[in-house]
Amino acid sequence: MAKHRLLALFLAGSLLLAGCWDRHEIDHLAFVLAWGVDQPRSGDELQITGVVARPAVLAGMERGGLMGGGGEKPYYLVKNRSKALNLALAGIVDFTPNQVDLFQVSAIILGEDYARNGVRQMVDFTLRSQEGRPTTYLFVTKGKAADFLAKASPKLKSSPAQALSGLMEATEGPFTAFPVQAYQFAKALLTEGKDPVVPVVEIRGKAAPENQEGVGPTGNSTDAQEIRITGLAVFRKDRLQGTLEGAQARGVLWGLGKKLRRFTIESPRQGETTISNITLKKRLAADVRDPQHLRLTLAVTAKGTVADWPRLKDRFDRQLKEELEKAMAAKIEREIRDSLKKVQKEWRSDVFGFGENLSRHHPQVWRRLKDNWPQVYAGLEVNIVVKPELATTQFGK
Repeated sequence: MAKHRLLALFLAGSLLLAGCWDRHEIDHLAFVLAWGVDQPRSGDELQITGVVARPAVLAGMERGGLMGGGGEKPYYLVKNRSKALNLALAGIVDFTPNQVDLFQVSAIILGEDYARNGVRQMVDFTLRSQEGRPTTYLFVTKGKAADFLAKASPKLKSSPAQALSGLMEATEGPFTAFPVQAYQFAKALLTEGKDPVVPVVEIRGKAAPENQEGVGPTGNSTDAQEIRITGLAVFRKDRLQGTLEGAQARGVLWGLGKKLRRFTIESPRQGETTISNITLKKRLAADVRDPQHLRLTLAVTAKGTVADWPRLKDRFDRQLKEELEKAMAAKIEREIRDSLKKVQKEWRSDVFGFGENLSRHHPQVWRRLKDNWPQVYAGLEVNIVVKPELATTQFGK
């Protein structure tokens, strides 16, 4: 009996020392860092492009080479097709001798055609699949995701996935977009009276002529074929309606209460003046007293700092402060109204969440309108109220 007990203890100890039963050695895995999806027409096969890491080249980069040994990229692209998204991704294994690992995916790029056909299958896979990551960043690219990934050649990051994550995670972020993760997109889809938006990513820039810099729309120099966030993609439910750039994209950020780094205003006396470190609060309201003439209100409080203090310090007084705040309020209101012309009147997309506000505060009205909300919403008047508050870096008031 004692021998049997000793044997049982020995076997139990052996199992504990064996480690994880489902462990995979790192050199037996193919890490997918990002993937893109295209679909030329609704009902066509989905076309998947995966960005697969090359660990040996990455190791060479860590030892001091920008591109690893022989100037090789630290990743390569694999493509596959299938009617089902999970099968298309699983089929990547046919192009690599290693087991495919999707847990490292940090970015999903949606081709424009696929986004217009509807992205519900992507959302479902990302949130339900064991290998999906709800915190994955989502992007829309004009044209094909496969073309974007083939052209992408980031200069300071080892792969397009790292470059995209870096753009979203940077302290200040892009001027005309904000990070959107898969679970946030899904939350907007599941919320009555709210439509999602996603950053637009493109390859911008050309090889600059000798002794001449390429200059981007913000005035910053740009390198050839660099990844850039250029605006917002606007959805109605899970289907892309269109994209916004520049002031129209920024108008959506104002209305959503997102923080902005800086923007410029035109002052009658001082000309172009820069406002920085802008924080926002937004409030939605609906006047339902007259059921036949529903009125919506979007109120925005914008606090910022006068960045041009050194230029204005000798003449900055209450009158100039009021003048700058008036110009700031006028520009914010104009940009919100310009964005509403597209998202409300043309695309019938409720990205600001007016319908959600109605469902919370006036549920009886919402039950009457929700079945035809896109059509009703497109015809409603929106009152925009902007309250600016400016400070200076010198006095803070």
